[in-house]
Order: sequence, then C-alpha cells, then structure tokens
Amino acid sequence: MSGDILVVARNQRSLYEYLKNDFADDPEVVVVMDRRQGERRRRAEAWTAERRASDRRKD
Repeated sequence: MSGDILVVARNQRSLYEYLKNDFADDPEVVVVMDRRQGERRRRAEAWTAERRASDRRKD
C-alpha cells in the first residue's frame, strides 16, 4: 500500500474530524490522532567535550 498518513495534533480534534470525513472515501489516505504524550526528547544538558580527549594530553 502506497499512500499518505496524516497525523493530527491531539488538541486539534475538529481538524481531525474534518480530515477523517474529507478522506473517508480515499483508501490511499489514513488520518490518525497523535497518541504521543509529553516531550520525547531528553532535557537539554550542557555539552561537554569527551573526557578521553581531555585526559590524553596532560604533560
């Protein structure tokens, strides 16, 4: 099956309903509500150089 998947944000219920109805007769399009909850990325941490590189040259 080659087609399109439309993922709609959870807070856009009316848009989801609209798209679901609009593409109901099109087997090539699937409309889904985003099921993710919360932030998936890890929290931002300060970047530090690799410890190996700094330990290597201590003269």
